[in-house]
Amino acid sequence: MTKTDLELYDSMCSGDKSALESIYSKYEKLLYSYAYKMTSTHEVSEEIVQDVFTKLWQNKNPYDADKAKMSTWLITITRNSVIDLFRKKNSQCSWIQQQTATCLPKH
Repeated sequence: MTKTDLELYDSMCSGDKSALESIYSKYEKLLYSYAYKMTSTHEVSEEIVQDVFTKLWQNKNPYDADKAKMSTWLITITRNSVIDLFRKKNSQCSWIQQQTATCLPKH
């Protein structure tokens, strides 16, 4: 008998690594494809998927089956992770631009 997503999630929250592996196997390609559509970069997409499953394992975003399907919930976490990464990169670029501007001699 195959476990439902909720059963896998509950098992994972109890420390069952094989449940996490099952969720990963089921959704990794979907999340990677979604991240790739947003980033157009293989390396960044892989980083995003890793981040999503790390958050999942650490239970940073509790799942509520009454609010959404597991796939919808994971896509939302993926989208938010991409947005967070873009914000972080923009913030770093902005800081570098400010530092460069103050260090460059004015003509």
